[in-house]
Amino acid sequence: MTKRTMKVLLTAVLFCASRVPAFAQADLLPGFVTVAEGFTSPSRSSGIDVAYRQFSLPTFAKTCKESGRPFTLTTPNSAVTLRAGEWFPLCRLIIVGADRTGHVLRPLPIYLEVEATNSPLLNLQSDMISDGRLLPIRTGKFRFRARTICEGTSADIFIQAVVRSQ
Repeated sequence: MTKRTMKVLLTAVLFCASRVPAFAQADLLPGFVTVAEGFTSPSRSSGIDVAYRQFSLPTFAKTCKESGRPFTLTTPNSAVTLRAGEWFPLCRLIIVGADRTGHVLRPLPIYLEVEATNSPLLNLQSDMISDGRLLPIRTGKFRFRARTICEGTSADIFIQAVVRSQ
């Protein structure tokens, strides 16, 4: 490639990147780390659909455009119990997006976060969370947080979690 061709390509890439919209989302909170991304539950009885990385930049704008705008996120899981040394599949969590009337919206893009503690309760190494599940390593309490990630949405929800011994 010639130097001129490289400059033209670089200019085109920068121009396209400048046209990608910023994605407003619920605020980042100190003390929480992202463990998965995915979609809210399709109903009040189904689990969330999450993975370590589920979205890509080329398709994310379309995904958000096709999503509803929730008034709130809700869950029937006021608290969940995990067992130290036993895998916890994140799809066990039920989190739905709802409009102002309480009607469940089709699945919405979310980040799933966990509260980090001074003495870690979960093994959060990337190879340990890549399968959409968590491994508790000791007993204690923490919170899950799900938050919307599309422009024009700002909803989040917390779910209490208790890690008990086996």
